[in-house]
Amino acid sequence: MEKEIIEDAIKKFEATTGLKMTYKDDVRGPHGDGLLCLTIDNQEICYELEFKQTINKALIGQIAQANIKADKNIIIVTRNVSSPLAERLKSLGIFFLDAAGNAFIKGRFFFIYSKGNKLSANQRPETSSRAFNTKGLQVIFTLLNNKGSENLSYRKIADISNVALGTVQWVMEDLKKLGYLIDMGKQGRKIVKKEDLLSRWTIAYSEKLKPKLLVGRYKANAKSWWVDTEIIKYEALWGGEVAGSMLTKNLKPEIVTIYTEELSGKLILEGKLKKDPNGDVEIVRMFWRDELSDSESEELVPPILVYADLITSADKRNIEIANVIYETEIAGLVRED
Repeated sequence: MEKEIIEDAIKKFEATTGLKMTYKDDVRGPHGDGLLCLTIDNQEICYELEFKQTINKALIGQIAQANIKADKNIIIVTRNVSSPLAERLKSLGIFFLDAAGNAFIKGRFFFIYSKGNKLSANQRPETSSRAFNTKGLQVIFTLLNNKGSENLSYRKIADISNVALGTVQWVMEDLKKLGYLIDMGKQGRKIVKKEDLLSRWTIAYSEKLKPKLLVGRYKANAKSWWVDTEIIKYEALWGGEVAGSMLTKNLKPEIVTIYTEELSGKLILEGKLKKDPNGDVEIVRMFWRDELSDSESEELVPPILVYADLITSADKRNIEIANVIYETEIAGLVRED
């Protein structure tokens, strides 16, 4: 399937532009998917190919983060890029090619940009695993956020994740099938490929779970109202840009994200927040229990959640801060034992 999509993307690109493009799958760079070489005026320009089955707003942040780390010519090849996502990728300088004929590549003497092309009827996306539906995402968060929690009883995992016992059972089975969980018998269970699992969780959280948890958006009278607000007295925690600011001391929040089990009328009143669908304050329902977390700050959500809020915003500054938080707060959690 991967090779078919890449070949379709190359055919569409050549038909749209009249240029020659070659896929060298026998040349493996750090990104592991070969090279894509464009011929212009008898000159061959090669890019490290990174294949993605699908692409979305959440994934763009991760791609931008990888590009910053790699500092190389990278081109994303995927099934389809919508027009809004094409614009976002272009604004971030991320080159891409898709099987519908959309593309963005530029060099010193050329500029190629095509958007708005649709997939044909026979180019269908793959279905996702049940482990990455809303309840499954809560379980995966528990496993990633609490080291060694895969060896707790299923009942305990269900309690921490706020899901039914049966949910944990099928999520664990799905994770085994996907290669993220190894059952070692008497030696217990082990989560593996944690970095990849975190990447998939982050994208699915942004697309599937967080929208369902959104309590509402509000507008604050003062931009920096949150600075002197003791959020824990409202039984709430800071997430997103405010948490990123507190963790790194290097971010000026534009959007204030608050996680809480129950919306506090007192917070709305004392914070002078007014309901506004386009407001700069988002209030999100908490979906986990904090009993196993060893977070150093009692007023912030776990770093994994801060990272997810920032990296999926597709904002360049937030992505840079997310990268810092990943290295300082998360790498130790997802590093292979």
